[in-house]
Amino acid sequence: GAMIKHALQWAGRGLPVFPLQPKSKIPLAGTHGFKDATRDEDIICEWWKLTQSANIGTATGDGFFVLDLDGPEATSWFINASGRHGEPDKTLTVKTREGRFHLYFWAECEIPCSTGRIAPHVDIRATGGYAVAPPSIHPNGHAYKIVRDLPIAEAPRWLTDLAVPDERSFEAPHADIPTACRSDFNPKYVLAAVENELATVTNAGDGGRNVALHCAAIKLGTLSAAGA
Repeated sequence: GAMIKHALQWAGRGLPVFPLQPKSKIPLAGTHGFKDATRDEDIICEWWKLTQSANIGTATGDGFFVLDLDGPEATSWFINASGRHGEPDKTLTVKTREGRFHLYFWAECEIPCSTGRIAPHVDIRATGGYAVAPPSIHPNGHAYKIVRDLPIAEAPRWLTDLAVPDERSFEAPHADIPTACRSDFNPKYVLAAVENELATVTNAGDGGRNVALHCAAIKLGTLSAAGA
């Protein structure tokens, strides 16, 4: 069927996929949703041979996230923000419904999922989440459609600024930073953290060094604010 071809194409883009129930956003019964996501062609073929009309889910995270503009207000926000801060590189864009879009981006630091945090009706599908991929059928009967078939672009810095919470407030501490610690950090831990972030920035490609540097600054800023 057509869906299996498209599922393989999404995996070919480098995105792990998994099956959803037909005309639904819910994972297929008997599967573990995005936890089962894979790029393995044999596994993908087995899934869609069993349920040929299954919708396609793409697991987000590992440097890949989807900006979900859920309505005209969200789209206007994105256009205005791009006008103020600089328009991002054109990227893979999906129309989910009329006036609603998914924009696919890469980032060199971990982006968390969020719902309406960066702006009203603007969600981020990232670590621990997933997006529905074309040509899946929306529950309302409309097909998800690629409207800008381009390689996935690197997210601009202003967008990652918004997407990554300010960890220095300790309201959402980074997983690598012990929340119980404030001024009693082990010096060896601090040195290792600094060396790790230096290595990350050094090894980042030319196009990703600014984002990697920004993310490193946030993580090390958390250590400093905690008294390290």
